[in-house]
Amino acid sequence: MPARRRRWLLTVPVLAIGAAIWWLFLRESDDRSVLQVKLPASVQGVECVSWGFTDVLTKCAFRVDRHDYPRLLEGWSFTPFHCPPQNSQEAVGGPEVGQVFAVAECLSARPEEFTHGGRVFVVASADRTRGVVDLYIE
Repeated sequence: MPARRRRWLLTVPVLAIGAAIWWLFLRESDDRSVLQVKLPASVQGVECVSWGFTDVLTKCAFRVDRHDYPRLLEGWSFTPFHCPPQNSQEAVGGPEVGQVFAVAECLSARPEEFTHGGRVFVVASADRTRGVVDLYIE
């Protein structure tokens, strides 16, 4: 087999594997539907990143009118929990997304629809105009 053909046969799988890794773990999205919820019209600047392979691991940062913030929490039973003083990146972990802000509120839900397990974390700024939703579905 000629050397040129061998290089081609080795290069194509390496590129395909690299593209698959990017698609499955590191792709970024500006798709509001990734959260599978209806968002208020005032939600802007949505930035999402998904990095899961066998599970759904998606995190979205956003801005919202503070009067619409409660509408983001409709549909699931959220429970507040104590979160130490930290910024939005530290609060939810994973790849960085959106502009970092000081976290003043932390909420958690375990939706029944996630039949194999999972949870939703929401962290928000003190004025409730910035937030991050962290979605995990097994």
